[in-house]
Amino acid sequence: MGDRVHIGGGTQLISRNQISIGNDVIIAWNCTIYDHNSHSTHSAGRSMDVTREHTNLKEGRPVLFDKDWSVVRDAPIIIGDKAWIGFGVTILKGVTIGEGAVIGAGSVVTKDIPANKVAVGNPCHILRDVSEHDKIYYYKDRKIDYDALGLSYETTKDCAIFYNAYAGILFQVGCTG
Repeated sequence: MGDRVHIGGGTQLISRNQISIGNDVIIAWNCTIYDHNSHSTHSAGRSMDVTREHTNLKEGRPVLFDKDWSVVRDAPIIIGDKAWIGFGVTILKGVTIGEGAVIGAGSVVTKDIPANKVAVGNPCHILRDVSEHDKIYYYKDRKIDYDALGLSYETTKDCAIFYNAYAGILFQVGCTG
C-alpha cells in the first residue's frame, strides 16, 4: 500500500496472491479488487467446495477451513501511482493499471490499462489519453480556476488533480512542487 492512498467506503480488496497499490491513488466507493477466481472453473471442483463449506459450518469450523486452493487460479493486481479508480469498478486477477490511468465508474477491468489512459466499460477499454487539457479544464471547456483555489498551474503541473465542481472540492495528489 502506497502513501496518500484513498479507498472509499464499501470497497473490497480480496486477495489470495497480491494486490499492490501505488502512491497517490484514489479508489472510489464500492469497488471490488479481486486477485483470484474463488473456485475451480471445473464444476466438480466447485461441488467439492460447497460440500466442504457445509460440513465446516455444521462442525463449527471456518467456512474455508480446508479449502483446496490448488485448483483456484490467481494472479497479482498492480495499481500504479496516481491512478484514479471510479466508483463501482471491478478489477480482476492479473491486471496492471498504469501510472496516472483513470478507470471510469462501473467498469470491469479484465486486461492491463497502460499509463495515462482513460478507460471505461464492461469489459474495460481505452477511451483516450489523459492529456494536458485535463490539467486545465475540469469539464469540457470549463477551466479550473487555479487562483480561486489558491494554486498555480505551474506548481501543480506534475500532480494528479481531481476537481469536483459540484461540491467545489479539489483533490491534489502527488505534487512535487
